[in-house]
Amino acid sequence: MQNVLPNGFELKILGDDNYISQKHFNELFKIIKDSFPKSERRTKDAFYSLFKNESRYFAVSLLKNDEVVCFFTIWRLKNFYFGDHFATRADMRNLKLGSILLNYVKDMLDMPLVIEVEPDENELTHRRMEFYKRHGFVLNDFAYFLPPMMKGCKPLSMKIMSYPKEVQKDIICEIYEAVYNTKKSCIF
Repeated sequence: MQNVLPNGFELKILGDDNYISQKHFNELFKIIKDSFPKSERRTKDAFYSLFKNESRYFAVSLLKNDEVVCFFTIWRLKNFYFGDHFATRADMRNLKLGSILLNYVKDMLDMPLVIEVEPDENELTHRRMEFYKRHGFVLNDFAYFLPPMMKGCKPLSMKIMSYPKEVQKDIICEIYEAVYNTKKSCIF
């Protein structure tokens, strides 16, 4: 699937049918590495393996001159979609690309969209949470911990937001099993 947007950006699904070019993968991973702390991302090999081996995993991306500038990696689960990583290349921030992409993603999905967010503890995390609220996401009122993403990392206290409405806490087990390949964190 490809669309050219009026502003010269191209909207493209990467990883659909397990295909992503090495060039686009490297661009995605660089943005993830620049945007997320080690505790919130997979290793490069683990991330690449998802695109090559996991049919439920894909990235909705904005490209400019065939370079990834903004993306949202998503898991297609049983009754909802799970937003894994959402980021914009540093030199392309503040151009509203995240809003453009998020609006497109919300329109294209046929089930609720669930995301993890850091708790509202400082100006940056507050702004992120408000961004999602402006786009129709609601904050769910139950405890959630991000399982360790790499060896040596600890679980992180996070919050679950969902679009277009609240979800039940039983989704946590499906997230842990499908996305993080673990059951031990399935404690409410």
